[in-house]
Amino acid sequence: QRLQQFAHQAASIVEYLVRDHPGRRAMGAFLTDRLARSHPEAAFLRHFGRDELALLDDWRGWVASRGIGPHLPPSSQHREAIVGRVLPVLRDPGASLEDRILALRSWAVEGHAIGAEGVIPLLDEPGTIPKEEAIWALRMVSGMTWGDEPGRWRDWYKGLPDDCRNASELIGGDLSA
Repeated sequence: QRLQQFAHQAASIVEYLVRDHPGRRAMGAFLTDRLARSHPEAAFLRHFGRDELALLDDWRGWVASRGIGPHLPPSSQHREAIVGRVLPVLRDPGASLEDRILALRSWAVEGHAIGAEGVIPLLDEPGTIPKEEAIWALRMVSGMTWGDEPGRWRDWYKGLPDDCRNASELIGGDLSA
């Protein structure tokens, strides 16, 4: 979970830094600066005009100003992968715990809400997939921080457009089972 979160945050910081032409030039100059290898803080300050703490504050503000954005339906290719390969492993009690956790994480990284009706019940099922894994996955997909409150997650999911949910209809079964 931490590695996945770190990777997404690092990509977001790079996106923030290179969002305009001067930022792209500064990033290129920083990456080729020999001083950056031995004195990265000084090189960063020279190329970006601020230290890493100021960068993190500015980045957090930029992320917060963007909001969580709309939930969009997955492309047909992503929908097929989620519904055809990821969700069946997630809901298969005969699959190994490791495979089920990997399926859950794959679902979360895709970032599409379709299939959340199969994840939310994991908050009520002690002894299956660890609750922390389900909470992390739901947070990744939704942008919300509702912890282990299944009712709030269900309300969120019900409020999404139909084309962003209803995976159980597509695979012909109840994902909460």
